[in-house]
Amino acid sequence: MIIANLCAPGVNVRATKYAERQATPQQWGQAVGVAAAINADFFDFPGWTLVNGRARGGGEDWPANKQYFESRSYWSFGLFNAGLVENAALPPPALPWSTEVVGGHNVLIRNGQSLGPAFDGDAVITSAHRRTAIGMSKDKRTLFLYASNSILTGTGIVADMRAMQAEAGAPAIDTATNMDGGGSSQLYVAGLGQVVTSGRQVNNHLGVFATGSGPSYNCNNLPPRGTLGAVGCDGVFGTADDPNVPMADIDVYVSFNGGPFDPGASGQFVKASLAQHAFAMTAPLSQLDGQPHPVRAWAMDSEGGANTELMGSPKTFTCARPPPAGVLRHVTGPPSLSAWRFSLFMDVQPVPDLAGRKLAVPWPEAPELIQVEGKPEVYVVDGEWRRHVPDPEAAARWHLDLSKVVRVASTALRLGPPLAARPYLVREPGGGVYVVDGPREEAVEPRPLAAPSTAEETVLATRSEPEMGPVSGGCSAAGAPPLLFVCWALFARGRITRRCASRGAASPPSR
Repeated sequence: MIIANLCAPGVNVRATKYAERQATPQQWGQAVGVAAAINADFFDFPGWTLVNGRARGGGEDWPANKQYFESRSYWSFGLFNAGLVENAALPPPALPWSTEVVGGHNVLIRNGQSLGPAFDGDAVITSAHRRTAIGMSKDKRTLFLYASNSILTGTGIVADMRAMQAEAGAPAIDTATNMDGGGSSQLYVAGLGQVVTSGRQVNNHLGVFATGSGPSYNCNNLPPRGTLGAVGCDGVFGTADDPNVPMADIDVYVSFNGGPFDPGASGQFVKASLAQHAFAMTAPLSQLDGQPHPVRAWAMDSEGGANTELMGSPKTFTCARPPPAGVLRHVTGPPSLSAWRFSLFMDVQPVPDLAGRKLAVPWPEAPELIQVEGKPEVYVVDGEWRRHVPDPEAAARWHLDLSKVVRVASTALRLGPPLAARPYLVREPGGGVYVVDGPREEAVEPRPLAAPSTAEETVLATRSEPEMGPVSGGCSAAGAPPLLFVCWALFARGRITRRCASRGAASPPSR
């Protein structure tokens, strides 16, 4: 018995064309190049002019007057299609869905159950002969080609096929039919010859290619599908699903500036988990630069097969949206970018300049997550503040690892505003990267602080967020003392020290 995985690379089924009839399985198999072959349907021996059931080979139907003299069943193989059609009155599907057809005879196994010992009552299956049979697993992905020199009834075929299937560790046989037997029963294997043989030429055959690489056309793994819809400043939207798993949410790969492996291209996976298999992806901030960017998208096959580029792909969009209002907090270098796992593609927008933007204290060097015992809220530590992570989606967009949350009995950290729904960073032409942040104003659960002991702590206790003036280091507060101006300039370089702050003016300038 040949056991063929129809979804393995390069495995495909081939039946006999009319012009190829009248050959032993070995003669036919070597002529067409298959790895294995058996004889197929009953035929007019010794005329070799017709077969009893339906026949199609290599995409070519046999002449109408040379096939279909019995309406029993037939095996059909084609693009994403393999299986038994029990009612032969139903014609085979059109090309390419059915390119190979051989007539079946007595049904031996249906829905995994043997129909023996009576089967369909036909004497040919209840009497003992040499045998050939075809079987298939329930998922229609494993094909069994059987031939035997033993003298067997239908019950013997079923028992022998099941024993070999179990020995091989193959999926159970869900469907099987008897084929032409007696002197016609033969099985050919490339390199071994006819391991079951009588030397008789038969009219048609069923063979299997097994090249080890390339498509598997008869695998019933239908390709995924979908549509790339709107693309713009607000994001990328579309639909995608896999017909093989109609209730599952599949992945979509969205690529900008080329295909996945093109130089300069970048992309991201997104799940088609919204209603009606829709997906939505926020626009990568790196692409909001006023330049045209091509966008392509692929639906990912749920079983690792071929992926499908969505209808409507590619599209091109141009967006020159300015960054949101807010203060700038310097990300002090690559280690900090890495610690926060900020994506230069998704999270960072290039800007021509930062004129007029205000600087604040640098962004924390690394994320620190805390949770007060007995409470569900998770916070990011931001200096002397704690900032709520609003939901798991926000945590994912901020690339926060919630498994690293530290539980504390209590905290004296002041409660600031929650993190934004997503990180928004900008990069100046010189390479500096800044988080665009709102002021850390105390909006809820105010907590009194201890009496300040230094001028710096007086500043922290009386201001929500120290603004450090324009990024250029200039001073916008009239009449500011020279030492305060120096302090701001150091802030702009990310080098503020406690000594500098404590030597500033007695009261900070207004916002």
